[in-house]
Amino acid sequence: MHHPAPAPGLRLRIGAVWYRAEHIRLGGNADYLVVRFGGKRLWVHIAKSIIPAGAPTDFAIKPAEDAVARNYVAGTLRLYRGVGTLSAGAKDAKNGVLKPKPDATDETPDFTSEHSTTKFVPFSTSRATSIAFAKSAFREKGGQLGWLLPDDAFGILVTVTVNTGYSLCIFDIGEVQVLAPPKGTVTMLTAAGAEAVNLADNEMPVLTPLHRGYFAFLEHLLNNRIWDSHGVGFFGAETPEGILRMRAACAAGRYWDVFRIAKQQSARASATRSATVRDLYEGLTRIFQKLWNDGDMASFRGSLREFSQWDPPAPNG
Repeated sequence: MHHPAPAPGLRLRIGAVWYRAEHIRLGGNADYLVVRFGGKRLWVHIAKSIIPAGAPTDFAIKPAEDAVARNYVAGTLRLYRGVGTLSAGAKDAKNGVLKPKPDATDETPDFTSEHSTTKFVPFSTSRATSIAFAKSAFREKGGQLGWLLPDDAFGILVTVTVNTGYSLCIFDIGEVQVLAPPKGTVTMLTAAGAEAVNLADNEMPVLTPLHRGYFAFLEHLLNNRIWDSHGVGFFGAETPEGILRMRAACAAGRYWDVFRIAKQQSARASATRSATVRDLYEGLTRIFQKLWNDGDMASFRGSLREFSQWDPPAPNG
């Protein structure tokens, strides 16, 4: 669509209301119509979101983007940002705080890119899109969704409500930015949370419910009472915490979680862990990792059966 060059004396229609606007051109072809609200500004990208509205100096905003602008003026604009738990901004996001890149210097908007230096923080108008972004960010940092336990978080969803007390930029319905956004509310994104996420999607399609018989040997191994003397407690020997959790997962039919717990425990150093318990965690992790790599359920069952016939020794035995 051809966009006439903005002229002096511009007006921009938001909803049914006309506002005085100005044309601001930043670097390259970044042209905006800008409406001032006190010391704050609403920036609207001309090429992406502006349409003619009659007179040469009158313009409107495309319908979807106009809804964003109307909610902004009304003080009810809700925006979302998803952050992966392995991302650099995760610690701040858990507190509802979203910051620009550390090297940001410009108080004018710019498209989000590796080289942008804007202090504006990108958001989405879509909750689902933000959740998907958090999931993607988790993967990009090496996170493996299939290894997560139900209550392990892969992302943080921060929700903010923005009004004319903040400067806002509307590129299009897909990207909206806020300068110095308010502190938001936080939702931790987990496999068992309210946000439905298919963690097996493109991760490990074989993670389907299996008959209990697949895991009978594993249950037998974990319920061996020899483990009850392999942990160190305040009053003497006790069952290691990881084995208690694996037994509970088995009892609840959450068999895949047994392997996730084993990997989680393997990654945590413990000065009091016996070599036998360490071998249990590492062995189960290897079996699951092999299934992850090749998806061979027959090989998995054979390996698990062989491993589960192990007779663990008593401590110091």
